[in-house]
Amino acid sequence: MSALRLSGTPGGAGTFLVPSRTRPDAVYRVVVSDEGVWCPCRGFGFRWDCWHAGAALATVATERATAVERRELARVALERIADEFACE
Repeated sequence: MSALRLSGTPGGAGTFLVPSRTRPDAVYRVVVSDEGVWCPCRGFGFRWDCWHAGAALATVATERATAVERRELARVALERIADEFACE
């Protein structure tokens, strides 16, 4: 299961809900900012790293890649339309 974005712009900083892999009743609110990432779980408190933080960062990376792919597809589509209506 991946992180669910609660706030912020796709591909950027925001707040995410990430379920625990070991406790079915636990869901963590992870914050990703320009300065870094923060998770309230105990593991993050000990190591400054956890699965939840990684899931939130992976979601941001996927959103960024998806946005770039969408822009490229739109660019190609517009080029094809321009070619169709080009006056010679």
